Amino acid sequence: MGPITQQEIAQALGISLKTVQRAFNQPGSVSPIQRDRIMEFALKNGYTPNRSARALQGRNRRRIAILTMDTPRSFWADVASGAEVAAHQIAHLGFDVVYKRAGSYEAMMRHLRAIARDGVDCIALVNHTGMEMERIVSWVKRHEIPFAALNADFLDADRICYLGPEHRQQGELAGEVIGNLLREGGTVALFTIQFDEGSFMPGADILRQRRDGAVSVLSRLPGVEIHEVVVRKDGEVPNTRTIIDQLRSVPAEKGVIFWIPPFTDYFVELLNSSDPSEMPDVVGFDLSPEITGFLQSGRVTAEIYQNPTLQGYGIVKLMETYVESGQRPPRDRYIITPQVIFRSNVDQRNNFDIIGEISKPLIAPQI
Repeated sequence: MGPITQQEIAQALGISLKTVQRAFNQPGSVSPIQRDRIMEFALKNGYTPNRSARALQGRNRRRIAILTMDTPRSFWADVASGAEVAAHQIAHLGFDVVYKRAGSYEAMMRHLRAIARDGVDCIALVNHTGMEMERIVSWVKRHEIPFAALNADFLDADRICYLGPEHRQQGELAGEVIGNLLREGGTVALFTIQFDEGSFMPGADILRQRRDGAVSVLSRLPGVEIHEVVVRKDGEVPNTRTIIDQLRSVPAEKGVIFWIPPFTDYFVELLNSSDPSEMPDVVGFDLSPEITGFLQSGRVTAEIYQNPTLQGYGIVKLMETYVESGQRPPRDRYIITPQVIFRSNVDQRNNFDIIGEISKPLIAPQI
């Protein structure tokens, strides 16, 4: 026997063929009880909708969008690369993908209004400390646009799901790397940024999460001293000369520079002008092409990799599945496992370890 058809589903459930068709093509137009009944029967009887055929039947194309900051540029360029791969995969299924980057709240709102005006079925947003995300999320909710969280979660918002790193876990991994570098004890100069509490939505302060995770590991290591240096406080211009002096004071032997934010221009300049043999170990979270060169030259020891390419790919696949099925993904959070990049494995950093799960179509109702 061949696979069950939509007509047979309708006959078996005693409903019209049109209702079954709407359940698969326009799930929001069918009551949740009726839709779950149809989906459950379809799953039990091995029915899989022919999505490519439906996309060619003249229906309007679906649009999903990603809206992020524009810095660090290399990181978001990698996110865009992953999103582009997924966009090519789903184009024949009737999906278009829009990706916009913005450097300010005003620019982000301009992109968002244009995306909404042209029509959008789902959007991915990044929680950020400097973008007035509470206002942006409120606008999205007011216009009834479903949204997913990318890279930094919205802890108090009704988003579809989250895909990205667990930032405290990243910090803990960095702490373990530093512990291996300072087996006999030493000094960790921890450089970070402070933001005013209450000035952002919960979940956005990823630098603090990384810092707390690392300190939880480092504080247990015998003979390791932590000296914390605030590179910049929210709204304050940094005294770069003072910070450079503090960087230069870290001992080359039994010393580690732990740089949590993206590398600043003056730190990059210092690395460029330094002899690697006279530098302490450097550990961070940035992996731009320039930092990759520092890994290869020995000026940087290790970077904790967030796999932005996978993040861009995965969020597109999650939104596509949500729009296609009308159901939230089975998991609330999809966590990208952090990876330590050294000189020895700098060319092996794209690990698409959860793409198969994200790409799996959702047919069964969420339980």
